[in-house]
Amino acid sequence: MSDENNVFDQPTMIPSSQNFDEGQQSFVLPEIAGYDDLKEIGHGGMGTVYEAVQRSLSRKVAVKILNPGLSNDQTIVKRFQNEIRILARLDRHPSIVQVLDCGTSVQGQLYYVMELVTGKNGDTQTLRELISPQKKVVSFINEKQAAELVLQIAEALKYAHENHITHRDLKPENILIDDRFQLQAKVTDFGIAAWRATPEATELTSATSSFGTWAYMPPEQHRSASKIDHRADIYSLGVMIYEMLTGRLPMGAFVLPSKSNSSLNPNWDKLITAMLQQDPRDRPQNMQEVIDRVKAIRHRKENTEISLERITEFAIKCIVSPLDFAYRNKTVAAIFGGISQKKSSLPVQIFNIQSGSDAGERMTLNINDVEYAFRWCPAGTFLMGNLESESDRIYGEEQPQVTLSQGFWIQETEVTQEQWESVMGNNPSHCKGNRLPVEMVSWNNCQDYMKKLNVLISSNYQFSLPTEAQWEYACRAGSRTAFSFGDTLNGDKANCNGNCNYPCNMSIKGTTSVGSYQANAWGLYDMHGNVWEWCNDWYGDYPVGSVTDPMGVNNGSYYVFRGGSWSDDAENCRSAFRKYGLPTYWSKNLGLRCSLVDKSK
Repeated sequence: MSDENNVFDQPTMIPSSQNFDEGQQSFVLPEIAGYDDLKEIGHGGMGTVYEAVQRSLSRKVAVKILNPGLSNDQTIVKRFQNEIRILARLDRHPSIVQVLDCGTSVQGQLYYVMELVTGKNGDTQTLRELISPQKKVVSFINEKQAAELVLQIAEALKYAHENHITHRDLKPENILIDDRFQLQAKVTDFGIAAWRATPEATELTSATSSFGTWAYMPPEQHRSASKIDHRADIYSLGVMIYEMLTGRLPMGAFVLPSKSNSSLNPNWDKLITAMLQQDPRDRPQNMQEVIDRVKAIRHRKENTEISLERITEFAIKCIVSPLDFAYRNKTVAAIFGGISQKKSSLPVQIFNIQSGSDAGERMTLNINDVEYAFRWCPAGTFLMGNLESESDRIYGEEQPQVTLSQGFWIQETEVTQEQWESVMGNNPSHCKGNRLPVEMVSWNNCQDYMKKLNVLISSNYQFSLPTEAQWEYACRAGSRTAFSFGDTLNGDKANCNGNCNYPCNMSIKGTTSVGSYQANAWGLYDMHGNVWEWCNDWYGDYPVGSVTDPMGVNNGSYYVFRGGSWSDDAENCRSAFRKYGLPTYWSKNLGLRCSLVDKSK
């Protein structure tokens, strides 16, 4: 950045002899030291973008200049300066346009210099040109390209959110496309972005309450820009995904993508529906969730279609080298994602498990030479769901009074990778470590795990996922507060995303070893944070009034998971907070914990 023109230390005023032509709404070509051959390539409400040649390096760049008619408005000037700061903060990400320089033109206008993003033909193009190559012609991007672009944009936004920045004006016009070598998206135009780390953020956010692009703005941004967070970008990206796949905006009672194009994966419908929820609490809570779900859609065929060529190759190698069969058996399991697994030849272990007496009583089992610790949860009654004081509580919502007629054992920690691998023979986790919780497991995977555990033991008790009622009862451990330890959560008490408070002041970038944080009153660890935990129930409305031993609704499309995770805001880790996913859904922040229930009762 140029030292002689510090654009952040002083207000910028245009000279009295303005070169701005009020009638034409344009201005005389600006002069910028070190940059030649300026040619306008874009014009917006706040600035004009030029292609230029950087004299010192003889390379083409893009220059954005604040429109002179706005240079006397100090709020706009601050916003423009804020955009420069944000781009400078984010310019290490490959899918965010890079800022190279900034300063003041000879005419006194603020400017900053960016990399010039062009397509194969040398012209600047945006996502809008890919969706609508001709005006008034409905077009769309093929599914493979759409998935790749969505992942790039989502990764860029995830990076921005991790740096406390919300874009707030996502739309196809603000996504530059470079297709010279491979399809590459570049997020740009952070002109009305909110940067929570800056002292003036509140002032600038309030000033932008009327800014944004209506069709891409979430409902909360229509009401007030000062009360939105990163989930606004999730909504806007959902609109863009729909438009990429259909060529249209999701207006009114819109038709889901796979209904208008049967070749599309129907999981796009579920993702878009989730991202476009009116209440931000019902959307995916962070970009990582979006990324995980798009990857699952993109890899669906790869993960379900078995390659005959690979089977043949494997079979030939096994015949040639039969002594290496044990190694190759593990290899084929990895190739087919666990489809081929050896049946366990370990002897069945006999356990005589007794009921506990006191809440929190500890019991251990040794299965396949790996220890499992459990805590006793006695029969009892509690109020299930959000407390009156909690922000998620809906007007008129009642807490059902739930009675659990029999006690149960629940695992002291989340299932570890060591425990999972000793039974399943594989470790699907993203973050590796024996004492780390297993993740990247679907509800269906968890059911397979329970079945194998129940084959390995002979007992009056059987393994299962806890019901949602059992999970919340165990999590609360007799408490009647938002968390088992009170109404606030900070980084000393759970592994969660500390960038968003309840309050919370610590941010962890992945899972931590189970038991790293304090246990609740019944000795259970990580009921808040670390990884989400699958429950056995279908997702649905709570029962009304009093109920005994609820098992959830009779059927549905989604299963419940609870507890929040390392990547979630603190409020998502509350005892009552619920989320849900398809039985095939998996994520690197989603795991499980086992319960043991007396099957003779």
